[in-house]
This record gives sequence, structure tokens and C-alpha cells, in this order.
Amino acid sequence: MAVITTPGATQNAYATLAEFKAYCDDRGLVYSSYTDAQIEQAIVRTARWLDGYMANMLPGIRGDATYALLWPRTGAVDQDGYELSGVPLQVNYANIEAAFYDLGAPNTLQATYTPSQQKILTQAGAIKWTPVAGSGTSSARIMLPVVEDLLARVLRDKRGYPAALVV
Repeated sequence: MAVITTPGATQNAYATLAEFKAYCDDRGLVYSSYTDAQIEQAIVRTARWLDGYMANMLPGIRGDATYALLWPRTGAVDQDGYELSGVPLQVNYANIEAAFYDLGAPNTLQATYTPSQQKILTQAGAIKWTPVAGSGTSSARIMLPVVEDLLARVLRDKRGYPAALVV
């Protein structure tokens, strides 16, 4: 599968194989046990997952209605008010981090779930599970803290405000 990062109807990733390798090499992330084809497949799979994660928190509008992915965008600014032109580096890096995770656990970011079967352990002695009321797929979606950290400055929270860390 070819990785296509050029914006348009055939775009299927934010990061290239070369960018993946350079990023991993800079950070000591070992990918040598995977083939280039496996890495490219992970990059493509996780670009789709990343779009699903970001969908409700994006600034601006998609650059063109025919774009297959959600970036690049027009009218997008980061939390400091700087214009985000093209695909922000943070989105590229988030695609790489997610792909690296996916290589170790293929397809886990795209896991299927049944909302009525979401539950938490509420009693340990005589084991008891309690159903959890979730808000759609976002309550079941696997999150990667490194991806959240990378995207924190470019995304908005779900109400449209800049996403912010409250301490």
C-alpha cells in the first residue's frame, strides 16, 4: 500500500515512511523488526484513526470538500493565534506515534465495541460489573497520551474553545 500525503481525494496519511523512520531514529524508537510495507500500512491505518479522534475538535474548515483527510485546513489557528498552514507538524508526529503503537498491537486503535457491553468492575469479592453510560465511540476509543500531548496546541475542545490543560 502506498502512503499518499499529498492533500486531495487520494490522501491516506499525514506522515511518510521516511518521516516515520527519521522521527523514530531521533527518539530511539526501534522499528527494525517491521518491514517497510508493515510500517506504511500502520501509518495509513492510524491516519484514519487520528481523523476520528480529531474530528470534533478541529479549528477552521477542511481545505477542500474533496480532501480524503481532515488536514490541511483553512482559517485554522493554534492556541496562541498562529495560523496553521498545511498539515501541522504536531499532526504529522501524532500519525507517526500512533503508527508506532499500532505496529506493536495491530488494529487495536480501530477496535470494534458494543456500547451496551461497556462496563466497569464495581465489586471485587463477589464480582460485580456495572454498565457504563458512554457518549458514543469517544467513550470506548483508545487514547494515546503522547498523541493527546502532541495535538493539545492545535485542537479545540468539543465545545469549540481552545483545548487547555487545567491544573
